[in-house]
Amino acid sequence: MKNLLILISFLYISPQLFGQIDSNFIFTKMSAKDSIDFNPFWNQFKSNIFNSDTSEIRLKSLQFTKCDICTNSESEYLSIDSLLLNIIPSLKSSPLWSAIQQNRINLKKRRQQNSDKKITPKGYGDLLTTYEVWIQTYKPNEFAAGHEGQSHCFQFIRHNDNFKLFGITSIP
Repeated sequence: MKNLLILISFLYISPQLFGQIDSNFIFTKMSAKDSIDFNPFWNQFKSNIFNSDTSEIRLKSLQFTKCDICTNSESEYLSIDSLLLNIIPSLKSSPLWSAIQQNRINLKKRRQQNSDKKITPKGYGDLLTTYEVWIQTYKPNEFAAGHEGQSHCFQFIRHNDNFKLFGITSIP
C-alpha cells in the first residue's frame, strides 16, 4: 500500500514539477463578438499593407513591436519605423503574402502573463491578451518533401478600444 501511495504521488507531482505546461497560458478561438470587432480591422490592415500606406500602419501599431522573424535586429523588439522600412515592403513579394491572399488564416485569441511591459502601453496591466492572425505559409510537404510546413502570425492587442500591431512571429 505504501509503494502504491508513493507511485501515485510521483505520477501526480512529476508533471507538476517538470512539465512544460504554463497554466497562465490560454489559447482559444475568437468569440463571435471579438471576430465581428476584429475582422474589419484585419481587412483594413491587409489593405494598408497592400497599398503601402505606412501612415495607417503606423497608427495601427505600437511604437515598438515584438518581431521574432526579424533576423537583422539585435533585439526582439523593433521600432515601427524599422518594421515599415525593412519588413513590410518585402511582404508583398513573399510566400507569406501569397498565403494571406489565399485566405489561409486562422484567428485566435491568447491570454498570458504580460512579459512584454517594455512595449505595451502604460496601464495595460499584467494580463496580456493578443488577437492573432495565424497564416499557414506552407502546408506540410508544400515547400519540400518531408517539410513540416510553416505558419506566420500577426499579433495585435486591444487598447482603448483600438487594435494595435504588437508583434510578428512564426513556427517553426
